Amino acid sequence: MINENLWYAYSQVKLVFPTTSIKGDFVIITAWNPRSLRLSEDENRRNNRHLQQALIDYDLIEIIVGNDDFSWYEESFAVVMPVTKAVVLANQCAQNAFYYVQDGQLILQSCLDHQRFNLGSLSSKITSP
Repeated sequence: MINENLWYAYSQVKLVFPTTSIKGDFVIITAWNPRSLRLSEDENRRNNRHLQQALIDYDLIEIIVGNDDFSWYEESFAVVMPVTKAVVLANQCAQNAFYYVQDGQLILQSCLDHQRFNLGSLSSKITSP
């Protein structure tokens, strides 16, 4: 089970999309900060390049996921892929959780157990850079 403080932090998310966005259902996944242990930007970007190679066959865009003031952020990917596949990839990247969008709702999904939480509409979580 994910630490209560981490789960709360994960739920207080804001998203920055480029000018284009993915339509329909998709997952949001990263390889930054495995197990929520902060790494250098170089290490995180290297990890994300490896993840991007695993996503080569999927439609994706790069996005930023962070807290309200973006004092914490992670470069991430919005990817059209099944949630079951995202669970596998997130676990391979040692992530505690990831997000997915279903019917316009942003869902926080634990990788450590079956815990999930509906964070509300995706549009309410999107902000400008």
